[in-house]
Amino acid sequence: MPRVLVVRVNREPVVETVDDPFQYIKGLLGEAHLQELFLEDGVLFYSDEEAPMKKGVRFNRDIPAPFSGSFHRAYNDFLLTRHKSGEYIDLTDEDIQRYTQWLSLSSNAFKCKRCGRDVSYKGVVFCGAACTARYEAGD
Repeated sequence: MPRVLVVRVNREPVVETVDDPFQYIKGLLGEAHLQELFLEDGVLFYSDEEAPMKKGVRFNRDIPAPFSGSFHRAYNDFLLTRHKSGEYIDLTDEDIQRYTQWLSLSSNAFKCKRCGRDVSYKGVVFCGAACTARYEAGD
């Protein structure tokens, strides 16, 4: 049973062990059309693809979009896992540490992750494109 990271709206990320990550997130989101997105580091992101078009849906976090330097807006609950050779595998300890820290509400509460400036709402990671680019460049 693989270890996954579950990120619920307005809650800190939680490590859970589940039989099937796809079925687990499907159970959390109900009849949602699941979006599967591989992040640059090989982590698999599951979310509700149609959430932005639904009424009453709440923003959760910004997730880095693969290869573009931009962010994917995540609404409702979502899940992070890994997939290899047709099977789900555990997130590594490094994955869990990195994403827990990166997605933590307390570490991102209205502050830019790179420069510490105020941001407009909780869940935003960077204050703008310049900080995003500098962070990705390792600056």
